[in-house]
Amino acid sequence: MTGKKKNAMKFPGVGCAVLFGLPFAACSMFMAWSLASLLMLASAASNWVETPATITHLELERGETQKVIGNYQYVYLGQQYTSDRIALSTEADNISKFHNELYQRLKKRFDANQPVTCYVNPSDPGTALLDRSLRPKLVVFHIPFILAFGLAGFGIVISAIVMNRIQRKRDAKFKEFPDEPWKVRDDWAAGEVVSMRWRPLIVLIAFALFWNSIAFPISFLFFNDEDAPGWVSILVLLFPLVGLFLIGGTAFEAMRVFRYGKSILRLAAVPGVVGGELTGVVVVPEHLRIQGPYQVALACIRQQTHHRGGESETKSVTLWEDSRLIDETLSDKGGQQGVPVRFIIPSGEKPTDSKDDQPVTWKLTLEAKVFGPDYKAEFEVPVFVTADSQEGIQTTHETLTEFELEETLAQQLARDNLIADKPSESSLRITCPPMRHIGTVIGFFLTGIIFAGIGIGFLWLGAGFDRYIFGVIFTLVGGGVILGGIGTLLSSSELIINGKQWRLKSGWYGFRGAGREFSAKEIKYIGLKNSMLSNSGNNLKQWNSVIAKLNDGPRLKLVRGLSDRRTERRLIYELKQLAGLSVDTKEVDALED
Repeated sequence: MTGKKKNAMKFPGVGCAVLFGLPFAACSMFMAWSLASLLMLASAASNWVETPATITHLELERGETQKVIGNYQYVYLGQQYTSDRIALSTEADNISKFHNELYQRLKKRFDANQPVTCYVNPSDPGTALLDRSLRPKLVVFHIPFILAFGLAGFGIVISAIVMNRIQRKRDAKFKEFPDEPWKVRDDWAAGEVVSMRWRPLIVLIAFALFWNSIAFPISFLFFNDEDAPGWVSILVLLFPLVGLFLIGGTAFEAMRVFRYGKSILRLAAVPGVVGGELTGVVVVPEHLRIQGPYQVALACIRQQTHHRGGESETKSVTLWEDSRLIDETLSDKGGQQGVPVRFIIPSGEKPTDSKDDQPVTWKLTLEAKVFGPDYKAEFEVPVFVTADSQEGIQTTHETLTEFELEETLAQQLARDNLIADKPSESSLRITCPPMRHIGTVIGFFLTGIIFAGIGIGFLWLGAGFDRYIFGVIFTLVGGGVILGGIGTLLSSSELIINGKQWRLKSGWYGFRGAGREFSAKEIKYIGLKNSMLSNSGNNLKQWNSVIAKLNDGPRLKLVRGLSDRRTERRLIYELKQLAGLSVDTKEVDALED
């Protein structure tokens, strides 16, 4: 029913992508050939014969790059030869002071009319060199072009070819099943979806290689360049430091993938239905020993592109999400463990590959705490509008199966380190204690220390207006980030509801003051607002706040730092009931920017 507009989602022309990637791939291959030629020549020249030579012409070609140009004569086995090959590389460059130092050394011999030593190829006496030293900086200079350009170029070309083949296969399937678009993928049609852990790992490995193939060689060149300003060297140090974090994150993700292998989602019915359900069982590794319940989440994600001026930015936006805790599993005779999955998908949500220009995907995520790297599996699932779709279907905060863990609101809030107390039906106290997000605070402090350290380094290096400006800017930025970390560490709030009277106190712990009091009648709206994003390893986490709009205009943050959409939904539901507001699930799911 939803497949007729699918052609709008076709992969861009493979020819354009290949043409875009080929120059990068060609540059990579040329630099690889150049480096290989240089290394082979250096290896061969190490065994060439030392022979006296007389320089007949010598000059230093200057400009943005430098190169020693000259001619010399030598006699080998009684025969005279002439050559203009000076060094291993015949190309001009500005890498270090090599050409200038070589020119000065040769010029002294040339001015004094003294012979120099050349190195003659015994198998081809017409080939010789005046300098056969292999320059480490020149070797390192090739690496970013070989690796970074190669990864970019060949990655684009191979991806374009693979995606084009997949698209052609899907186009053929669309013609066969125009009204059943979920059958375009073999795994969807079979109702068995394999976890996607390899895909993000490959992307992470490629990015880590790309970043480090540039960061480390460039840092090496700067740190060994006597003419480079000290503040530039300190600034460049940031890039390999980020590269080390990328290597650590990649290694951690690889450990997770190799430890848990693949998981399989077996759908009870294909597809999942907008205005209906998505149900199935996730078959998890047999050796998995979890600590606590499984957390399973279903999210509708849109790739949203924003155009600003001449630039465009694409980011993933979560349109809808629900999560459940599963504390009981299924098992078969072979010993395999299955985690039952059931979600109600509200009417009106976007289906997979929506008709909009910005594509929509539905992702099912299963996580569990395990000793070592936590278990995590992700599945891209089909969710469409079908003949079974119904109007008026809404999400519920109540449990959907007997396998699901039934929690109180206090237990749900405790997962985000919030403290809740409900002494009666008409009262509620929710406390956001300080020091809740230690990982985020550590990230603030590390980033602030790095920036402040660079700023102090600029100032310590001494005179120079540019150094002073950079030093002040980096120090202020670092100090601001550290201050933000302290604020996050000490930030706390408390929401107290006694019947119709509400009180909100917030601020740094110990300095919250009396807070603000208002009545339930003053509340116009209670909803959800995006607070911030945090990144732990390869996992992007969204933190939200529950807000209240009052009749006189102010908007207050009632509860901060929530990360679970089911908890958010239930909390808003409870607060609306206490405020005497009507509960609309669509409003509960809505997220303000």
